[in-house]
Amino acid sequence: MTGPALRRGRALLVLALLAAFYVVAEEIPTEPTITVVGFRDTGESVTCATASCVDSAQAESARLLMEWFRMYQEFPQEDLPLDGDKFCQALATHQPSGCSLDSPPASPGITVPGRSDFAPNGCGTGGVGGWFQNAVLSVITSNHYSGDIDAPYAGVSFRSVCDAHDICWAAGGARGACDDAFRDGTQAACAAVPDPQGTCSGFASLYHGAVSTTVPSDNAYEEREGQRKCALWARDMRENDCEDD
Repeated sequence: MTGPALRRGRALLVLALLAAFYVVAEEIPTEPTITVVGFRDTGESVTCATASCVDSAQAESARLLMEWFRMYQEFPQEDLPLDGDKFCQALATHQPSGCSLDSPPASPGITVPGRSDFAPNGCGTGGVGGWFQNAVLSVITSNHYSGDIDAPYAGVSFRSVCDAHDICWAAGGARGACDDAFRDGTQAACAAVPDPQGTCSGFASLYHGAVSTTVPSDNAYEEREGQRKCALWARDMRENDCEDD
């Protein structure tokens, strides 16, 4: 295959890989799902982003229903308002280990007044991203390496794909889906430029292996999971005015 046919084939491959990447990305939410589960005795809605919040609201609702039934021998015709103090006390017992209500970690889709929003860090450099840079640099031996961890091959940048992967993990996306989207995105980037020796594709495979098959990546994903749980619990406490209860 030469000339126009080769260019058409490359273009079709790029489109196919990009389509696969965006289909997977669309299935990975970055905004927490918020459910209205009742209302407080002050009239304010009780909203939940976590199962523990829903459980706390349902437990308090059940307690109130049983108390009503004991008093009147029948169930109320309308939903009863939740006792805000008791609901908050129940929710507080679900605080994740090591989680601070006053300073929860930044997490996609969750805004904390007075604190910076979550920001991805590309393909490495500091914090959780440092393990990735170390893992990649420890095995790169190619003379074609550009020296830039975000753009290892001339004319190709993996930065946006790495950012999307950061967000996917941090938002609680399923690891397999996040890592597959990462692989497809880097491969699509490589397919868009000449790569006669497969060097760029080799970098793409190396990057995918670093996020999907290494012990540091396992540890990093677990850390992100813990941060997300903390951020969501703190969100439920904050948005339901439980901070001072």
